[in-house]
Amino acid sequence: MQRSSKKVTAILVVLCLLFGGVGLAPEIANTTGSPVAKAATKYTRFVKPTTLKVYKKASASSKVVATLKKDKKVTQYGSANKKGWVKIRYASGKYGYVKKTNLKTHMSKAGLLALAKKQRKKILSIVEEYGWSVEFATEPELIVYDDEDGIYFTRVEFYVTIKNAKYTYEMYASCYFYDGVFEYDSHVYKGSVEKKSDVGHNFDTLLSYIKKYAV
Repeated sequence: MQRSSKKVTAILVVLCLLFGGVGLAPEIANTTGSPVAKAATKYTRFVKPTTLKVYKKASASSKVVATLKKDKKVTQYGSANKKGWVKIRYASGKYGYVKKTNLKTHMSKAGLLALAKKQRKKILSIVEEYGWSVEFATEPELIVYDDEDGIYFTRVEFYVTIKNAKYTYEMYASCYFYDGVFEYDSHVYKGSVEKKSDVGHNFDTLLSYIKKYAV
């Protein structure tokens, strides 16, 4: 029994020597040759100054790849480096660097209203083209209210109702200053019968109904 125990101990010693003395099995190698990077946290941010230069690298001496206007929505990746630079995506597939101090967490009220007016104009600009007439359309209105917890929210909203020979299309749009994303609630009626309803954030879907139910 003692001889068998010594034999097992000897085998263990050999294995430890073979595999660096850290265990009975080699560490599984990273086949990519580099550590797996943790995905950076994404944040929705908005441009703070009137105009903001975006640089190719985290340096003011780097090439300027874009100039953004105030309240432009961007995606920030991770935290700022020691010099205050952060990586952003400012358009589909387009990235660059800006100082974090030039970004803010929400749109300005003026920016929110301007965005709402732009969206409303897009809706009304194609109405006549597809045989609709405007029955009702409010100007974008800025609303500030507080919930039951005393938290204040700023929102902009507007309504549009259009009609043609067969259908009535009612649209309601609202947007909060902290994300700059419109939510649409739309309903298509044929007489008093609802043919289609949709709630979402896709503006192109909203416009597609104007074309789909054209007569």
